[in-house]
Amino acid sequence: MDGLIDNNREYKSGENIACYRAVENVAHGFCLFLQDNSTPVKGGQIFDLINALIDHGCKGCGSIPVDWENSNDPSVNGILTMNYVGATGCEGLC
Repeated sequence: MDGLIDNNREYKSGENIACYRAVENVAHGFCLFLQDNSTPVKGGQIFDLINALIDHGCKGCGSIPVDWENSNDPSVNGILTMNYVGATGCEGLC
């Protein structure tokens, strides 16, 4: 996503960041989104979190606390999640 995600754009809890459909012409697929964060998270930090998620072995669905380097507790600052959803709402970067 480097070069695609705006480093300064702020994403809120529940907002889709990027999605892809499991198969063509269906609404369901996989989306990347934040959960339970009380303050927005900038795109640059999202990019770093995606890389950390990959480094942790995520090959599909998974999640990582926004402040994982300081606390592995997602209730502190929320969590970035990649998960299967019933309706993606967008394709690619949202």
